[in-house]
Amino acid sequence: MKTTINGFVHLRTSSWSEPNDYVLTRIKFENNNDYLFVAEGVMTFTIPAGFDPRAHEVEVLKAEKIKLMADFQNRVTEIERKISELTCLEAA
Repeated sequence: MKTTINGFVHLRTSSWSEPNDYVLTRIKFENNNDYLFVAEGVMTFTIPAGFDPRAHEVEVLKAEKIKLMADFQNRVTEIERKISELTCLEAA
């Protein structure tokens, strides 16, 4: 399936950019130390047969789940530590 994107062509001008490093963006950046506006542009490309972004979305959700579970476990551990400290003070 062919897809077309309208956007703005910029030349990346930062010190870490390669020479003639042009990018197409959906928004027009103001000229600054990193980007220089060149022209409006159109990019047409073919999406590969069978391309399905859902697998990527599933991986992102799995990573978020792992992070949330770790954050939750850290919080539970902190609460348990505080409970332990308080019960030690009571026993003393």
